[in-house]
Amino acid sequence: MITLLQDIRYGMRMLRKAPAFTAIALITLALGIGANTAIFSIVNAVLLRPLPFPESDRLMFLTSAFAQTPAVARPFAVSYPDFFDWRTQAKSFTGMASYHGDSFTLTGLEQPLHVTGATVSGDFFSVLGTQPFLGRGFTRDEEKPGTRVVVLSH
Repeated sequence: MITLLQDIRYGMRMLRKAPAFTAIALITLALGIGANTAIFSIVNAVLLRPLPFPESDRLMFLTSAFAQTPAVARPFAVSYPDFFDWRTQAKSFTGMASYHGDSFTLTGLEQPLHVTGATVSGDFFSVLGTQPFLGRGFTRDEEKPGTRVVVLSH
């Protein structure tokens, strides 16, 4: 224990003798620790923390790709007719839902309002294992073209 205290005192004396080196070393350590904390926070939020849904480990994300360029496949590239075919023919999944993020213009007010939202299939809430806080979710009958139903967030 005495040797450790002597080493710490010696190290402090050496750091006081070279203030420029000490400042650079402290700045380097601070930037390194800050960068590692930021990267871990992002990795934790995106990859490590489970999704906020019941049985989130059973959720899958499906997309389609052209056989010539599978690496260039864009997410949400599945057309609605393809999705409906997949859903009726699927035997390996308990349920399937489609989701497409979009922006909309809300009219009927004094000024039109730009809102963000998503177009989802009728099974969206049941596949995720959630229900809206108030009211109800969507039904398959409401997937027909021309049907306009909305669930608002708070």
